[in-house]
Formats: sequence, C-alpha cells, structure tokens
Amino acid sequence: NQLSLFHYHIKPFLGTYKLQELNPIILQRYVNYLTKDSQLQVSSIKKVIAILKVALKKAKKLSLIKENPLDNVDLPKEEKKEMRVWDLH
Repeated sequence: NQLSLFHYHIKPFLGTYKLQELNPIILQRYVNYLTKDSQLQVSSIKKVIAILKVALKKAKKLSLIKENPLDNVDLPKEEKKEMRVWDLH
C-alpha cells in the first residue's frame, strides 16, 4: 500500500526536509540506504522510488520546485537472475 510505504519508509527519512531543501545528494543517500541497508525487497524499493518520482514531478509541475532532484540520482539496477533450465535427460 502506497500510504504505508510513505509513512514507514519515506516520511521518517525525508520528512524533516522542506520540499525545496531536497537535492540530489540527499536523495542519493536515501536511495543508497534503501538498496544497501534497509530490509526492503527490491519490489518495495521500486515502489518507494516511484512514489517519490510522482510526488516530485507534481511539485515541479506546480512550480513548487524548479527541477526534480530525483532526475539526477543514480537509481539501483535490478540484478538479472540466471535462468535455470531443466534437462529432461
């Protein structure tokens, strides 16, 4: 649920910042934390980042921020798992 992801995984880490204070450095640290130190699964991390993207895109559209700081953040790449093929012989 998006609301619970916001309350438990976004607000505690970014809630102390004003919207205009968010910058690529702060968001990069947050994304790094999510990918390396949090207990979240990859799918949940993607959802958290998607929520942030939508919120920051809307803030830019409403002229609350000049640019979306998340655009300059390196996002995690999903590791492709090796496909296992069964041999019937």
